[in-house]
Amino acid sequence: VFASGNVNGFQCGSVMCPGCLREAVAVGALVGSKTLWGGSGKGPSPVGGVVKPDFVAPGVAIRSASSLGDAKFMRLTGTSMATPHVSGAAALVLQAYDVDSVCICG
Repeated sequence: VFASGNVNGFQCGSVMCPGCLREAVAVGALVGSKTLWGGSGKGPSPVGGVVKPDFVAPGVAIRSASSLGDAKFMRLTGTSMATPHVSGAAALVLQAYDVDSVCICG
């Protein structure tokens, strides 16, 4: 599971690698619940023309731990904030179905 990248998202074919690969799951960032964030990488993939991103998740103003001074938390935006949502959901699905590996086919 990889972030689709924070690039000129208004441009098609802007999903960054390794998320651009057919075997990878690329995650884009949402503003709210239905709108793709403008900076989120969009498909098709520059490698093989695969439709990307595979999933989208909340990625704007996400509360995260801070490494700056005395601030304990800060709000961050980007596909790197969206990707943990999908990674966590995937882990729960794998656990629920007692699966040891996954094949992304097709």
